[in-house]
Amino acid sequence: MRAEVSNELNLNVSQHKLKAAKKLILTELEGSYLDDYRILEAYAQELRDSNLGSKFVVNISRDAMHEGRRVFHRMFVCFKALVLNVQRCRPLIGLDGTFLHGKCKEQLLVVVSQDSMNYFFPIAWAVVPSENKRNWN
Repeated sequence: MRAEVSNELNLNVSQHKLKAAKKLILTELEGSYLDDYRILEAYAQELRDSNLGSKFVVNISRDAMHEGRRVFHRMFVCFKALVLNVQRCRPLIGLDGTFLHGKCKEQLLVVVSQDSMNYFFPIAWAVVPSENKRNWN
C-alpha cells in the first residue's frame, strides 16, 4: 500500500500513518465496533420478543458499571427451535471453544448435537472472556 501511494501520489508516507488512516476510514464506513456492543442489549431484547421461549443473556461488566460505564462482559444465545430439534438427534452433545481474533479478544463456546445424517448443528453458544467452569455453566 505504501508503494502504491508513493507511485501514484508521489508522497512518502510512513507505514504508521497509513495504518492510522486506514483505521479511520474503516471506522467511518463501518462504524465503530463499540457502537455494536452498545446496541447488543437492544438486539437481545428484540430476539427475546420475537423468539418466545428462547434464551438471550447479555452481561455487562460489574467493574465498569461501578465507574458508570457499560462494557460488554459476555453473552449467551439459545434458540428454542434448536433445543426442540435435539429430540430428533443422536444422544450426543459436544462442547467446544475457540479463540476469537481481531478487535474482540474473547472466546466462543459452542454446544452442538449430531443428527441422523451425521451433520452437526449448534444448540447454544456464548461469547465469554475466558473458558472456565463458571462460563460453561
